[in-house]
Amino acid sequence: MSDGPPPAQLRLLDDLPPAAAPALPRLAVTGLVSYARCPRQCYWDVVERRPRPLRPAARIGSLVHGWIEREASGQASLLAAEDEPDPWIAELKQAFLESPWGQRRPRAVERPFVLSAGGTTVRGRVDAVYDTDEAGLEVVDFKTGRRPASDDAGAGFQLDLYALAAVDCWGRDPAGILTTEWYVREGAGVTREWDADSVDAVRVRLAGLLVDVAGGRFDPAPGSYCARCAHVAACPEGQTATAFGR
Repeated sequence: MSDGPPPAQLRLLDDLPPAAAPALPRLAVTGLVSYARCPRQCYWDVVERRPRPLRPAARIGSLVHGWIEREASGQASLLAAEDEPDPWIAELKQAFLESPWGQRRPRAVERPFVLSAGGTTVRGRVDAVYDTDEAGLEVVDFKTGRRPASDDAGAGFQLDLYALAAVDCWGRDPAGILTTEWYVREGAGVTREWDADSVDAVRVRLAGLLVDVAGGRFDPAPGSYCARCAHVAACPEGQTATAFGR
């Protein structure tokens, strides 16, 4: 007679419940843009949440964005832009006032959205949304820094996701959507028109990125942009790319 447990206590492997899929990290739009550029950077920023040094440009960008939000909504301070003690901030404020957006009132500022995709949610917040003459929407993202590097795969993806949000979250017709990335200091930007096929292409790309995130694919993707990464000191591939680009 066998000394093992009675058959009633035996469980076949096929009877065991399936292993739970690992939870996806909650990615905001900025995290997805980071992943599109370099998955390792996204991992260190979003999953491990490594500390990053506060750079002066980031602080200035945050202050100017807050001022633009208040100015666009008609709630700006009565202080003139040239009264700003920091000359860089004053220059950016004045550049915004002289831009095509300086005298326009948006439909919404800091408009939030939540996209559902790949079994998770992607949250974002749009700088400003304007009505167009054709009864459509123009989604504008104000950039206070430099343009992205030419080899940056995340370049433009933020506005792509905003267009997708306008369709999937706000129920807009793709043909009535414009997206503009406006570089405040330059006084210039990039505007894109959309249609159903181009929005579908963004949806497909987003789904593919989320599959890679769920699969734990966080390999480095070094490029010329590594010099701007807050984690380059800890990344051998980034250091190599930076040294090569000098």
